[in-house]
Amino acid sequence: MRDERGAAVGPVGMPVTAAFSRRRVLRVLGTGLVALPFLTQLECGDDDDTGTPDAGTHPTWATTGTAAITQATRDFDPFTEAPSAPCTLTCAMTQGPCYAPTRVAQDVTDGLAGVPVRFAFQLLDEDCQPITDASVDIWHAMPTGVYSGESENLAFCAGSAASEVEPFQYFRGVQFTDSRGRVDFYSCYPGWYSSRTVHLHLTVRRGVTPDGGYSEQTEFLTTQLFFDDALSDDIYGTVATYARTETRDTNNTDDTVIAASAVDEYLFEETVMDDGSLLCAKTLILRASTSEALCDAPGGSGSTDGGEGGPGPGGSPPPDDGGFIPPPGDGGAPPAP
Repeated sequence: MRDERGAAVGPVGMPVTAAFSRRRVLRVLGTGLVALPFLTQLECGDDDDTGTPDAGTHPTWATTGTAAITQATRDFDPFTEAPSAPCTLTCAMTQGPCYAPTRVAQDVTDGLAGVPVRFAFQLLDEDCQPITDASVDIWHAMPTGVYSGESENLAFCAGSAASEVEPFQYFRGVQFTDSRGRVDFYSCYPGWYSSRTVHLHLTVRRGVTPDGGYSEQTEFLTTQLFFDDALSDDIYGTVATYARTETRDTNNTDDTVIAASAVDEYLFEETVMDDGSLLCAKTLILRASTSEALCDAPGGSGSTDGGEGGPGPGGSPPPDDGGFIPPPGDGGAPPAP
């Protein structure tokens, strides 16, 4: 059985086999007998080839959510090497229409199932020095390809009528940089929706105070990050939580927000961990002040105007309903510098 592009597909419309590009080979920690043959397949062929592994040679993913992440995975540091100078600015992309009020949280799943992911971020300035006064606000689609949110304007992001939107904040959260400019989140691999490749949204704000104050916070960067297409195909084709009757229609090469020529710069560095989770790491470089020009990623459609950036999972975008809403509740203050 084949899709409209002629690729072999399984019963849920996902590729029967998937291969990671040599440019984005995943490093596997340990000697898992399932994952190793999958990567061995990548040793063959030219640099521009993507091999096709035998069926069954994909990693063995954990599927029960973040409870499966072991302490060894939580302790692993993906930022042991000093950044190579010069530190080049991370450019902006549209906020998109599915931003919503959020909360201070490190585990943003609320116990929901899916392939567990640790998102690890390092924030540096253009001198490659850590940024210690920042908050990182992330949001992404659920495994089903829809967004949570409390605003009725987000009904289309949940693929439902406004009356059906539940006041949940799944897969949204804020964390604060430490003395190394580091933050971590625990989540599940995002789902996909039509017209967009698989992605994560984030906004970085500076000016947060050690006691958790937000009065001086200023937005410095809003952008998006992406995932290896073959990795997405493998997860969507082998993990029941992600099973869909539709076929994913947009990849990194034809996304409506990021240009194909630029997507590599915004891909996570991905590591399959021994516990079946995924580590997605990225270093972000911020401008020194808001008076410094903010570059736009090719195809990025701007970043701070609340732009649409392609339709959401449920249809036409809602009206833009404003800017930053500080995270509520007792999620904890940022660490002291």
